[in-house]
Amino acid sequence: MAFQIHGSIPYNELRVLGIDPSEITDFSATVNPLPLPERVSKKVSAQDLAAYPDIDCFEARRAISDFYSIRPEKIVVTAGMTETIFSMPSLFNNAIQFSPTYYDYAAAFRKKRKKIKSVEFPGSETEFEKAINLLRSDKFDLVIICNPNNPDGKTVSLFQIEKLCGSFPSSVICIDESYQEMSLESESALALTKKYENLLVLKSLTKPFGIGGIRAAYAISSPGIINKIKQRLLPWGVSSIAQRIIPEIFKEWDYYKKQWIGIHKEKNRIVRGLNRSGVGTISSICPFIFVVCENATELRTKMLQKHKISVRDCTSFGMPHYIRVMPSDSRSNDTIIQVLSREILVNQE
Repeated sequence: MAFQIHGSIPYNELRVLGIDPSEITDFSATVNPLPLPERVSKKVSAQDLAAYPDIDCFEARRAISDFYSIRPEKIVVTAGMTETIFSMPSLFNNAIQFSPTYYDYAAAFRKKRKKIKSVEFPGSETEFEKAINLLRSDKFDLVIICNPNNPDGKTVSLFQIEKLCGSFPSSVICIDESYQEMSLESESALALTKKYENLLVLKSLTKPFGIGGIRAAYAISSPGIINKIKQRLLPWGVSSIAQRIIPEIFKEWDYYKKQWIGIHKEKNRIVRGLNRSGVGTISSICPFIFVVCENATELRTKMLQKHKISVRDCTSFGMPHYIRVMPSDSRSNDTIIQVLSREILVNQE
């Protein structure tokens, strides 16, 4: 049986192991782990479950429109970022992604037998210019950039995004900002959608607001691109509950910002604790941490079976000597420091 490679609780694997999912402490999903604001949680109810949701997501789009001062016709709400990503191969034929990056982009294009090529994610201005020159010698209709990048936290600047949009006006420049809000030093490219018709910005609601179970995300671009995406989506894909809580989420932005700051404080505390124990880590502007180990797959399995802790095996990112950890609550973070220090150091002896 093939088990999931993504972060989050691996339900099918736990069934095989005979472990109750409620016993698992999850550090593998890069999602805000902190409680919902009361205003938002009150909207998660059985209200109107019998009725079909609004097919146009009008109230949700209006809330996003008001928050960013962007016209509603430039916004589409989807049933999670995954729905948006897997609609792309129906819109584009030759994609290029800055790599290493999120696995699902390549998976979506390969599923439809469409071309997707990887260009190394530029870590400097010189490398960015080299990437531009490589792109000029290729034929493509879509460039995909996670900004900040998943998995390594690298970024491209707004100036560089503008250069891409201006240099390749016939191609869509897609910026995946799943970690932008929780990466406190990262600036959104949303304002640039007012200037460039070929810029598409994807925004997660799961990651910064901790609502992965509800499945909701949104995309912002020119009306032409947004309408093409809408045509590929399933009717009534975004639930009534998701549509009800999206306006409340944007009303609680300051509440969430305090949470994001707190997550980074806990991240830094985990890094210090592991480093004091002699465990190597890699940290970036993103909220998660990479932990150095001898064999990520073996360590992940041991953490799950022995300690009932889920961490992300980074082998699928091409990083077989790293696991990824997303901070949780303070008490759970104390536990992960102790357990990882013990398991990794014992394995090194």
